[in-house]
Amino acid sequence: MSANNGEKDRLLDSLPAHIILVDKRGSIRAANKKTEKLLEQQYPGRSMLLITDIFPELKKEEVMTGWKDARVLKMNGIDFVVITEANPLQQYEDSILLLFFELSDLASVNRELAITKKELEEIIDTSYDEILVADHDGYVLRVSAGACRRLYGEEPENIIGRNVKELEKEGYYRPSIFDQVKTEKRRVTSIQTNKMGHKTIVTANPLLDENNNVIRVISNSRDINEFINLGEKLGENEKQARQFYQKLIRIKQDAKVTEDFVAESPNMQSIIETARKVAQFDSTVLLLGESGVGKDLVAKMIHGLSSRSAGPFQKINCGAIPDSLLESELFGYAPGAFTGALREGKRGLIEEAQGGTLYLDEIGEMPYFLQVKLLQVIEEKVVNRVGSSRPMQIDIRIIAATHKNLQAMAAEKKFREDLYYRLNVVSLHLPPLRERPEDLQTLCNLFIKRFNQTFSAGKGIATDCMKAFMRYTWPGNVRELENLIERFLVMGEEDLMQVKHLPGHMQEVDTPLKEPPAVMSNPAYKGFSAGIFENDNGYCSDCRVYAKSPENNPCPPRAEKPASLQEAVEKAEIEAILEAVRKHGKINKAARALGISQSTLTRRLNRYGITHDYAKVNLDKR
Repeated sequence: MSANNGEKDRLLDSLPAHIILVDKRGSIRAANKKTEKLLEQQYPGRSMLLITDIFPELKKEEVMTGWKDARVLKMNGIDFVVITEANPLQQYEDSILLLFFELSDLASVNRELAITKKELEEIIDTSYDEILVADHDGYVLRVSAGACRRLYGEEPENIIGRNVKELEKEGYYRPSIFDQVKTEKRRVTSIQTNKMGHKTIVTANPLLDENNNVIRVISNSRDINEFINLGEKLGENEKQARQFYQKLIRIKQDAKVTEDFVAESPNMQSIIETARKVAQFDSTVLLLGESGVGKDLVAKMIHGLSSRSAGPFQKINCGAIPDSLLESELFGYAPGAFTGALREGKRGLIEEAQGGTLYLDEIGEMPYFLQVKLLQVIEEKVVNRVGSSRPMQIDIRIIAATHKNLQAMAAEKKFREDLYYRLNVVSLHLPPLRERPEDLQTLCNLFIKRFNQTFSAGKGIATDCMKAFMRYTWPGNVRELENLIERFLVMGEEDLMQVKHLPGHMQEVDTPLKEPPAVMSNPAYKGFSAGIFENDNGYCSDCRVYAKSPENNPCPPRAEKPASLQEAVEKAEIEAILEAVRKHGKINKAARALGISQSTLTRRLNRYGITHDYAKVNLDKR
């Protein structure tokens, strides 16, 4: 056998099977290494072997011709599966190639194939989409069980073995695309109607042999109703997402619009609620109240919370413009309306407010002759420019404000009664600052924080100054308070605003506090100082607030009288807030722990003069 080593092809050595090349006399001409090793084990010491020595069952004529099908032959009692091929290679003419495997090895392979076949069958049966396999003549070989029941209402046994054309005639699906796939030998996708009346989308692929003949057609079908349902669910989810997004935007807008509006007192909270409601409608609003109470803020808030918030907000002070100019400013004028006018004319503020809100401040100062034209604008939604007879349609909302008694003016014929009733659809009366002491401290916090940020300062208000604020009647209302605090932050050289920094008429006020806020009436918090504001670095262990330094915050002795029910409730609320902020660190988490909104907790912190840094101090220090 060693004489034949030079004739073996390297290809034979690379094959995992046993390979023997024999001539027609049965002599072995070549063998691969795997076979040589086997023969050395089975026939040790024998160098010349015939194929009939190896497989005694073979007959001479079989060695001459070979055979087509696999045969099981024994070699020393071991079963081998043997396959032959005559004249396999050009250099080995008149030879026969024997390829053989040990039967036990094939059994292992067969088990693996069986396992693989079972897995493939389970994959097909459990597929949500229908997988159907047909042979080259169109007879169904496999179909996924679950999909078969769902799409056709049939067990797979009733489909397998039947021809696809027969199934089409019986209405299981139509039209069939089998012939198109077989003819064109390419993937085809189509829409079918199945036995259950549902639309399905089917994709069929051809499986080709080495001669490019179609031997299998594999199709995949899915119920389009599933896509429709998914589309509807997706559409519903998108709709809900848009609604949530719009709601979130509204909440953010509401928070932004109302963030500078202080409403701790019940009457101001009621006004905000009314303003929120009326903002959703285009009704005319009349704002009443003394100068400086915040009518401009309420007007902007109503506009900001309305559907017109994206439109313009045009304000005009009817008392600040001379009567001769007010008409042209408000209504505009046509080209050449009067000497000195612009050649192209001018749009008035009413036209500029198109799609938005027109805010008429100090409406009580409007000249009587212009009130007729304003009434026409409100009633007919049209405006005539000065010098023009052509009316123009407008789409605006009107908010008016005044500190005067329009009803009394109407009775005295100083204001048109019909216009008064047109403006007074919804009226909001803003109380003066002296009637809302609960808001005073929060307003101080707001202005101090705002101006500290603006001027990069770190100032605050002392206790005696705050008490003076509480006794003062504030004829200029919120505007007066804001200007007073700004003047101190700009001009004051000390860190704390004290009584000595106030105007003389405020220092002389010596009336008792009418309705002090809770933080001032609570005995545990008499040491009210700059600690209610930002940038504090001092701490008073007695009154438990921060101050710039201990000497700047001399705490008066605690009241000996028993606390009232209101004081006890407020103290308990303060304790709960302190504990929550200290424990959770962040305002939003503390609010969730307390079961209130973040804005409500912020208002409570401002009301009681509690800073975030103070609340985080260890409670043992109190």
